[in-house]
Amino acid sequence: MELDRVIRLLHHRGHLVNWTLAPSGQAVRRLFHPSGLLLGECLVAGVLDGLEPASLASAASWFTARSRLGGPPSTGIATPELAQRWETVRAITRAVQADEIAEGLSPTPHPEPALGVPVHRWAAGSPLDVAVGTSGVLVGDVVREIRQVAELLDQLATISGDHQTPARAAVVALRRGAVVAADEQTVSDETMPNETLSA
Repeated sequence: MELDRVIRLLHHRGHLVNWTLAPSGQAVRRLFHPSGLLLGECLVAGVLDGLEPASLASAASWFTARSRLGGPPSTGIATPELAQRWETVRAITRAVQADEIAEGLSPTPHPEPALGVPVHRWAAGSPLDVAVGTSGVLVGDVVREIRQVAELLDQLATISGDHQTPARAAVVALRRGAVVAADEQTVSDETMPNETLSA
């Protein structure tokens, strides 16, 4: 049964010890996300620790972006520090996916950094048109992505760790202007007014 395979995986990865959730397992349990296991592993490894809010938002976007939205991965890494964190995430992802496949489970979706730069710019206070820049991504897609990142950061902010305070600050920084307006109406790339872009 799939549940048995999941339990074996959690035991193997150290999240379940003698049928009791380890601290890392508690973190995984609180993440309602397709990449919950991977995110939990990254939290345990400290990948998201020590980042200021805009960089944390950018890193969180790696776990929410769809690969079709952006260009080459190299365009989505906002800072040299994040480039190092990205390599760690890639290594953890390979290890998690290998164990999932060994247990006959569907592998965790691979992170996608293509929207890391627009998210970083927006979280740092840039207008939306500046945040999107020349990425070639539709404005509406970026707004929807930012909303998803904020939702994920809301979850991360409930889990104890060095990332908690920056996560809360990042949510506040992300939820402004067009992103807040998108909660009330569907964002249209064709009809979005210029004043919204500069909000």
